[in-house]
Amino acid sequence: MASEEKLNPENPRYRLPQENSRFGRPFSLFRSFETHVDIQEEAGIRAALELAGVFFFVSDKEDKAFHIDIYRGENFTGLITETDEMRPQWFSFREAHIQTPEQLPPIPFHQMWETDPYWIPLLVNRQPFAGRADFRTQGGKLLPSKWWFGTVLP
Repeated sequence: MASEEKLNPENPRYRLPQENSRFGRPFSLFRSFETHVDIQEEAGIRAALELAGVFFFVSDKEDKAFHIDIYRGENFTGLITETDEMRPQWFSFREAHIQTPEQLPPIPFHQMWETDPYWIPLLVNRQPFAGRADFRTQGGKLLPSKWWFGTVLP
C-alpha cells in the first residue's frame, strides 16, 4: 500500500530534474494532465501538482518559442522509483535559505543549465515566477545567450 509523504523544510525530499529526464529537458511541453501521467510513469509516484512558474525558451535552431509550465508538489503517494527516464536524487536547499539536513549534498548547479540558479530558489521559496531564456548553438552545444527570471504577482 502506498503511503503519503509530506515535503516540507523539516523533511525535504525535492526531486530536481536530470538533464536526460523529460522533466529536465529544456524544450518539453508540460501540461497538467501530461505532467501527472509523466510523474507517475517516470518516478513511480502520484502527486498533487500546482503551477509554480512559466518559462519561454528560444533557440537559434528553431523558428518558434517553447512554452514550459513548471509544477511543484508538496505531497506524494507511492514509492519513488528510478526509471530509464530519471534517477531521483535529494539535495540540500541551503542556497535557497531553507533548512535541510546536513547530510544532503548541495544542489549541483555546475551540472545543470546555467539559468537554473536564477529560478530554482524562486521555486523552492514558493514565489510564483516567469522567465525567458534565449539559447544559441556554440561548438555543437546549446548555451544560454540571454535570460531573465522574476517573481509575478499572484
